[in-house]
Amino acid sequence: FKLYAICTRYPVKFLQNDITFTQIQTGVYELIWGKRIITIIVLSKMTKEAKNAIWQLFSGKEENFIFGNTNYKWQCPAEQAVLNDLYQFYKVKGDKMPYSMEQFTKDFTKDNLHLLNPSDVLTQFSPDDRLKGLAPSDRLKGLAPSDRLKGLAPDEIREYLAKITKEKKD
Repeated sequence: FKLYAICTRYPVKFLQNDITFTQIQTGVYELIWGKRIITIIVLSKMTKEAKNAIWQLFSGKEENFIFGNTNYKWQCPAEQAVLNDLYQFYKVKGDKMPYSMEQFTKDFTKDNLHLLNPSDVLTQFSPDDRLKGLAPSDRLKGLAPSDRLKGLAPDEIREYLAKITKEKKD
C-alpha cells in the first residue's frame, strides 16, 4: 500500500514540524512519517499539462480550473455539469476558491429543487414546518365543514356561532 495526501495549497505549517520531505517533481513531495512514506500532491503547484488537467480542476485557482475544465477528457457529462456550476460561481461572483462542498451542495440543491417531485420534498419536513407561513384560510381550503369542526367541543362551536350571529345583527 502507498499513502497519498492531496491538498489544494502547499502545507507550510505541517511541513515545518521537523518532518523530512523531498520534492519528487513540481507539486509532488515525499515525506517520511515514522516508517511510512507519504506522497503529498499539492494541486495548486502542479504544472499546467494535459496529464494534470484533473488536478487543476481542484487546485483552488480560477485560472487553473479553467485550464483543467478545458483540457480534461470527460468520461461522464454529469461530472462536468457539476464542475461547470462551480466554474460559473467563480466567474459570476468573482470569488477565489474557499468555496466549501457544503455551500456548493446547498446552492446546487436550491438551484435544482424544482426538478424534484413536490411530495418527495415535503416528506423531508414536519407537518408544523410545512404549515408555517400559510394563512388560516389556505390551511382550511378543501376541507369539508365536518372536518373543520373536528376536535372542537360542542360548547366552542355554540359559542362561535353565537358570536358571529351577534356580529351579523350589529
